This record gives sequence, C-alpha cells and structure tokens, in this order.
Amino acid sequence: MDVIRCEVCGATQSLPSLEPRRRAFCYRCKSEVARGATLSLDAPLALCLAALIFWVLANSIPFITLQYGGITQTNRVFTGVSALWMDRQFFLSVLVGMTSIAIPGLQLTLACGLMLALKQGISGDKLRPLSRFLAFIAPGSMPGVYLVGAFVAAVKLSQLATLTPGPGLYCFGAFALFWVLGLGSLDLEAAIKDFRPRRSVR
Repeated sequence: MDVIRCEVCGATQSLPSLEPRRRAFCYRCKSEVARGATLSLDAPLALCLAALIFWVLANSIPFITLQYGGITQTNRVFTGVSALWMDRQFFLSVLVGMTSIAIPGLQLTLACGLMLALKQGISGDKLRPLSRFLAFIAPGSMPGVYLVGAFVAAVKLSQLATLTPGPGLYCFGAFALFWVLGLGSLDLEAAIKDFRPRRSVR
C-alpha cells in the first residue's frame, strides 16, 4: 500500500498497486491521483539495446567486399560517406552520414538512457525535454533508406564486379530491424506519464 497526497485538495489516502490501465481517484475531490502502467519498458528497452549493439558492430566490421580486375576492396558503412566527401559532394556526404549513421545511433542511445532513467524512478517531468528532443530528431533517422540504397547499388554493381556480403551488412540489417521494432513499440509520452513517481507521505 502506498500513501499518497492528492495534488488538488491535499487529502492523503492509501492505495494498493494498480493493475494496468486502471485509475484511482481522490475520495474527496474525485480528481485522478494515480494510474496503473499501460505498458512495460522491458521489451522496448531490450529491442533498443539490441539495435544499439548491432549499430556498433555494423559500423565496425566490413560491410561488403568488391572484386574487380584482380583488385579486392573491402568497404564499411562509412566508406560511402567518405567517398562522397572525397568527391566534393559535401552536402550529400553529411546528409547520408547523419541520417543513416549518426542520428540513428544518437536516437537509440538517448532512448535507452531515457528508459533506464524512468525505470530508476526519475520523474518524467525532468525527462520531458529529452523526449521532445528525441521526437525532434526522429524524422532525420532513416537507416532503412540507406539499406535499400545499398541493395540497389549492389544489384547494379554486380554486373561489373563480384560482390561478397560482409558481416557488417547482416549486422546493419539486424540493426534496422530492431530499430524499427524497438522505437516503434515505444510511446515516450505514455511512458513518462505511466512511470511518474507517486508522492509518498513520510
């Protein structure tokens, strides 16, 4: 049983643990004083952590190997970004690097940190600016577009060279999958409301 104080009228009352989607109201003024969690952060957190691990691996190990004219070239995820930069296509290089590498990694890192903070009992009000920043950068995160572009380029290059998928390609595919599942199953606003700590009278 938790002893809480109504934020509207100040009445104190004891409440049992609420079941999911159940709400409790003040006996005096009938305003809502608590609600049961509508979701669990365990699954989104596990999926986002898995995506973050695969993101690190995808950017660290060979993505694809090209063989043409007796020359073998191993490429990583960042190879395309650096090639665009060397070709003086600076805007496109920055755009591809931000939307396919930097922003997805930042998004996952912040999302995992926010969920861990909520699970530790940090007030949702303190984390609201972070959730708003995550919502702001979300449209700029497009790893799936990068993956589709890589497949299209591979199909065209296969007519000129021998392509061998590297472990980084599979890791990037797994990263994109877990990224979609993890962030797609996470409602930050609902999580902040549901995990807002109760005020206990001591």
